[in-house]
Amino acid sequence: MVDLLNNTELSWEDKLVVKMRELDDAMRQSSEKSINKQVQTYLEQVKEKNKQIVSLTQKKEKIESTMLKEVSETELKNLQSEHSKLITEYEEIIKEKIGIFNDMIDNLKSISDGNKQYIENE
Repeated sequence: MVDLLNNTELSWEDKLVVKMRELDDAMRQSSEKSINKQVQTYLEQVKEKNKQIVSLTQKKEKIESTMLKEVSETELKNLQSEHSKLITEYEEIIKEKIGIFNDMIDNLKSISDGNKQYIENE
């Protein structure tokens, strides 16, 4: 009777271990999907910033081209002012883009650390 009880107890422990591993696998897969979704979101933000950079660059080049032509002093000052604003806006977009990459790296590091801890625990 004791052997039967021990076998039953071991069987339940084995089943519990298997179920815990299945649960861990399911959680890891869910986490991976979430990670992929986060990365896609970051990449979309970067893509949007790149579009803004292209647009600003085109405007800046147009202003620079106009500045090379003979224009009045007032118009030149206006163009220079607009040019300066575009450069400032460009710098802000670059800072935002760097921030997006930093956020992405920080999130991936924390996920990586979590995975490393999981592997060490296994």
